[in-house]
Amino acid sequence: MADADELFGHLAEDLAPRGAKLSKMFGMPCLKDPNGKAFVGLHDGELVVRLHRDSPEHAEALAVTGAHLFDPMGGPVPLPMPLEQVIFTSKYLRGTVAACQL
Repeated sequence: MADADELFGHLAEDLAPRGAKLSKMFGMPCLKDPNGKAFVGLHDGELVVRLHRDSPEHAEALAVTGAHLFDPMGGPVPLPMPLEQVIFTSKYLRGTVAACQL
């Protein structure tokens, strides 16, 4: 399995033609949509994916073993998925990318 940095690099390459920009948020590498909103990031070996809090995708993602809320500032923000669970996140990433209109 690819390490987290390698996986994030592949995501950045794959999504760049659709307008994703490599950036930083909370000191972590992230991808931002053309409007400057981060939709996926890399933090301590975990993939952070932005999902709408009250969506079925958010509830389903939280049900994945090892998933937890990403809360760097004490408020409602994105959800990280451990690297071991990334294979299960492809549909969440598709939904996130679609919501960002990339």
